[in-house]
Amino acid sequence: MKILFNSNASSLFYLFILSNLFLLQSIIAQQSFSIITGAGVPVSGLNNWYGSAPIIGLQYIVQNNEDKKTIIECHYQLFSDNSLSDREFYWVVDRNNYKSPDADANMDWIDFIIKSRIYFPDKARSIGQKKLNPFSSYGLGLYYYNHKVSGLIYPGQSKRPLDTEFQLSPIADKRFAWGANVGIGFETVLNTN
Repeated sequence: MKILFNSNASSLFYLFILSNLFLLQSIIAQQSFSIITGAGVPVSGLNNWYGSAPIIGLQYIVQNNEDKKTIIECHYQLFSDNSLSDREFYWVVDRNNYKSPDADANMDWIDFIIKSRIYFPDKARSIGQKKLNPFSSYGLGLYYYNHKVSGLIYPGQSKRPLDTEFQLSPIADKRFAWGANVGIGFETVLNTN
């Protein structure tokens, strides 16, 4: 897996990671490290392009006290199951719809999140032999994506018939963004050692 970063953004990203890891290492607390997996479900228009995609990540947890954890997560996912080659565009010259059979798109996501999770032990509930511990969380994240699209037929052609070999140049959209996240949930222990 090769990921290309702008050198200034890359330096800033690594400095951000290291400074936060050093900050958390100085806290006297219980610590754990894990590999996490899951599924990312695209929303807000991105679901028109892609279906769900697997996520893999690393998670570092610092137990500050009984009611609070600091969590650092880094995730990677690749959306590649796109429906772009099945979509039609309207060509105004002959007023017909056409598909771009060579169209392809994929999007890499990488994120780095630091969040605080606060538990409410007085609100814990039991279901069977399992104890559900409610929590709320808040944090900040640095998000990077790289979206590549290629193989689209150029729709600005003016001569008939439509030349399906005349395609737009491949497009790559790469961006960094800061984001805030908040959430609520329940935690339970599935297996005790």
